[in-house]
Amino acid sequence: RRKDSFSSLTACRRRSPPYMLFLHPFAGGMIRRERLSDLSEAYADAEPIAAHLATLHGLASLNRGYPPSRERIKGARGSFWWSDPAHPESFLISKLDATYSPKYFTAARGHPVNNLGYVDHVTDIVPHILGRNLSSIVELGNGGGFFAIKFLKRGYDLVTVEGNGNGYAATLSRGVPSARAVKHDLRLPLFLGRRFDVALCTEVVEHVEPPFASQIVLNIVMHSDVVWFSFADVNPKKQAWVDHPNERPLKMWAALFDFYGFGVIELPARVM
Repeated sequence: RRKDSFSSLTACRRRSPPYMLFLHPFAGGMIRRERLSDLSEAYADAEPIAAHLATLHGLASLNRGYPPSRERIKGARGSFWWSDPAHPESFLISKLDATYSPKYFTAARGHPVNNLGYVDHVTDIVPHILGRNLSSIVELGNGGGFFAIKFLKRGYDLVTVEGNGNGYAATLSRGVPSARAVKHDLRLPLFLGRRFDVALCTEVVEHVEPPFASQIVLNIVMHSDVVWFSFADVNPKKQAWVDHPNERPLKMWAALFDFYGFGVIELPARVM
């Protein structure tokens, strides 16, 4: 694709679920300033950070939380039920492994059916941002590894992260090597000890409780200066979903990324 076609990304109509690119000035391409490698002295050594997070990983292994039920959305609209004291499961934190069954990660439902061109769009658009070829990818929340295996088969250096035990098992069953798959609840801090050309976090953040929104954004920006991101927008008229406690507008996500110095590019409807 011609490089000048990238200009069309900044002005487009959004539809649900919208995909966004969040960019740090260090990302290069059209907004290049300095390379992150030039600022390495400003970053703490990776070893003590990893040691500190090992304790948090141990807490995650406890798999705490409650098993959600349909009561959490009874008579509700959108995701406002989570902060409504009148709802029996408001303000509670779900047990991740009890929220999504093995059926959730089958090909009969969800994102792979709706977004068949996802891998093509990522590998086509991101190099325009980088100003060079795309090499390494981190995927935060993988829905069972549908896209992870596709990226790997194309030869990309990919690490994929999934917190649900059923989703992690599905990832391995689809052929993703265990060395490329990390089981980790994204509601807790994550540091993989390296950075990547792009971080993918699509159709994930609406599935976690609102207090963890900033933690997920921090997990993302720790690993890349280019972020491919989606969210479920606020829709008070829509029937609430049992697994969508965190439908929030672009304004909130843009503000969180802005806090870490990231700008936003709205992607065109054709990449949905």
